[in-house]
Amino acid sequence: MASFAFGDPWSRSASVGVSCSAARPRIPPSRAPTASRLPAPQPSGGAESGCPRAHRRHLSLPPLPLPPPPPPPPRYPNQMKMRTLSVVAVVLSALSVDAAQLRARATQEPDTACGKGFENLVQGSQDYYRTAAVELFKHPLHTMDNATFEQEFECWFASMCTTKCGGLPPLAEQRKKSLTDMCSNVADDWLKIWNLFTQEEVKWFKANYPSAPVEDAESDNKIFYKQAMETAKEVNKKEVLCLTLFTIDDECVKWPYIRLSK
Repeated sequence: MASFAFGDPWSRSASVGVSCSAARPRIPPSRAPTASRLPAPQPSGGAESGCPRAHRRHLSLPPLPLPPPPPPPPRYPNQMKMRTLSVVAVVLSALSVDAAQLRARATQEPDTACGKGFENLVQGSQDYYRTAAVELFKHPLHTMDNATFEQEFECWFASMCTTKCGGLPPLAEQRKKSLTDMCSNVADDWLKIWNLFTQEEVKWFKANYPSAPVEDAESDNKIFYKQAMETAKEVNKKEVLCLTLFTIDDECVKWPYIRLSK
C-alpha cells in the first residue's frame, strides 16, 4: 500500500502524494547487481530515479526567493516640488533685478573718463598719437611701455582731445624748443617737465587726469579710481607729462603728427 507524507501544505519542499521510495520497484537479493555492474549514479530525481515525473518535478525545485519590497513613496512630494520651484523663482528674480540695476546705472552714469573714446577720434588725431607714442618713449627702460599701457595712454589722449584741453592756450613759441630737448634727453627726469607747466595747466591736469584716490578709512593703502591709469602715470610720469604739454601746444590737436622743435 502506498505511503503518504503530511506536512505544511504551503511549503514547496513538503512531500505530497506517493513517496519516491514506494514508487521504486524492489529488486530481489539474488538479482541485485554487483559493484562491477552497478550503473552510473543518476542525479536525484533524474530520468532513471524511478520517481514519477510529477514527484520528481515537485522534489527537485528549490523554494523561490521572495521579491524585494517596493521602495517607499517619497514623503510630501508636492511640498518638496513647490519648495524647489520657490527657491528657483527667488534666485531668478534677484538676478533680473541686479541686471536691471546695472543697465540703469550704465545708462544714467556713462563713463566719460576717456572722453568719447580713442576709436571715435578722427583719423588725423589718431595718427598724431601714433607719432607721439614713438617720439616720446626714448628711454631704454620705457621703449615698450607705449604698448604695455597703450589703452591707458589712448584714454588720456582721447580725454584731452574731447575736452579741447580745457580751453588752455598753446605755449609752443615759449617752450617748444626746451620741451623737445627735455623729452628727447633720457638724462632729464620728469621734474624738469613738470616745471614747464603753468599754474592753470597744473590745476587742470590734477583735476582731469582720470585717476583719483578713493576714500578708504579702514585701510592705509591708497586705492585709486581707474588704478591702471594711476599705474601708467607713475611708471611713465615723464612720458605722460610730455604728451600732455605737446598736445596742448599743438592746439589739441590740429596736425596728424607731433610737432617737434627743429
